Amino acid sequence: MYRSSSPSGASSNSGHSAVCPIEISKSRPSPISYIKAHKNISFSFPENSTTFQHGALGDYDTFLIGTLHLNYPRACSVKNVFLNFKGTEKTCWSKSQARTKIVYTGEYTFVDQSNKIWEAFDDSAEIQTLDIPFKIQLPYNLLESINTDLGSVRHVLRATVNIKGLLGKSSHVAKLLCPLKRILTLDHASSAPYKIGGESQTGVEYTFMLPPGKQLNIGSFVSIPMMLRFLRPGVGIERVEVSLKTSMDFQCSDHNEKRHLDQQIAGLVIPRSELRYMQSSMPHYHYGECTHTINLFVPPSAIPTFQGRFISIAHKLSVNISLYGCVRGFLVEEQVKIANIVEKNAHSKRPYSPLSVDNISSPIMAYPEGVPSEFSQSHDSLDYQSHNTQMMNQLRQQRSLPELPQGIPVDYQHQGPFHSSFEYRRNSPFDINSSYDRIYDGYNIQSSSDTSSHIYQPHSTSSQQSRSERSETPQTPPNSYSATTSPKGDSQTQFLHVNDN
Repeated sequence: MYRSSSPSGASSNSGHSAVCPIEISKSRPSPISYIKAHKNISFSFPENSTTFQHGALGDYDTFLIGTLHLNYPRACSVKNVFLNFKGTEKTCWSKSQARTKIVYTGEYTFVDQSNKIWEAFDDSAEIQTLDIPFKIQLPYNLLESINTDLGSVRHVLRATVNIKGLLGKSSHVAKLLCPLKRILTLDHASSAPYKIGGESQTGVEYTFMLPPGKQLNIGSFVSIPMMLRFLRPGVGIERVEVSLKTSMDFQCSDHNEKRHLDQQIAGLVIPRSELRYMQSSMPHYHYGECTHTINLFVPPSAIPTFQGRFISIAHKLSVNISLYGCVRGFLVEEQVKIANIVEKNAHSKRPYSPLSVDNISSPIMAYPEGVPSEFSQSHDSLDYQSHNTQMMNQLRQQRSLPELPQGIPVDYQHQGPFHSSFEYRRNSPFDINSSYDRIYDGYNIQSSSDTSSHIYQPHSTSSQQSRSERSETPQTPPNSYSATTSPKGDSQTQFLHVNDN
């Protein structure tokens, strides 16, 4: 807390130099950020910053740092200045019944703290202009700010200037929205990707590799390598539809009344022409396979995964695989987490290239000297960096399953960074009445060795290849096909060529 240096601190210059030893920033919040504005009171951010928040919330030390400015047209007797920080979770919606309209609301204040940031040396001090820097520590595990149609979590800064007047004391108040963002710092260098897989009733075995912890970063691409193996003849993929959905639940003070909303925030369709088909080296176990890397963009407007008293927000990744003809397709769904993520000890010089079909066969990066400056990301962005070949080779590793031995020697020269042992847990999650097989957990996957050398690699727009550069000839998984050996003499890779006849 700052005090006026002396009772005679009436001049604006002496008051300013006494209470503000630091340089004042020129960056200020926008006028629309003020809930209640006052012509003589304003806020400003610290130097080289556009937010009051300094810290990542959660279990980390987080502070509100800024400067409060008082600017009166003439000297005013100021007793003290308080700064209040308040966080509130609110829900509100209405329901019409006949001619009546019922409004349901819920409100919960999870933080309300007041701090005296300035006080006069005597009873009051004559102040005309005054700049008061402040630094307030926030509680741990504080909820972050969110905003939806039916509910919100808001953080408000309120400055109260107590004035000594002729008829008694009065106060001047200014209120400002102070949005907070929770940032997760993850060490992907020592984390293995999250694998999900299983087998559909139609004879297709699938494997997907999600980022470590199934956590997706807001405002960036996520690369999900996919492998499909055909366990029956005559089975082929028509298209793959990928979507990212948000599920929101709202409650009011009367917990018997609830609202539920579903929303799709991202999606893409992968035609069969973009899938890479390969012939099986063990035809008596399965009839070929196809691979692809799903590059899904999580929009910046996505709401993070959230759990409060009245608001709950979850996210689900859905992959709908359509098969040829009258064969029933199947749906793979997995709960994921969306957050603002920063990688621990990220290296800015390492190339940021996507996982795509075209660069799976070559470990050479697109920019060996580093990403050009126009494609470089800021140090706050998520920087997943790894070899592009490692992810897909994990999908092709042989699995020690007596009931379904599998293994396709795609490239004997390249070894994966770690070997995984698959503990199968066969369930019966199929919905006979539905047009799709809803598959949630086919089996659990446990890492059997050290994965410290594996880093997850997501997609980046810097080296994204357009669809026009891909082969325009559809590669359909046929009833009859010919296997052609790769031009490399020392490679065992075989590709699938479709006979259109």
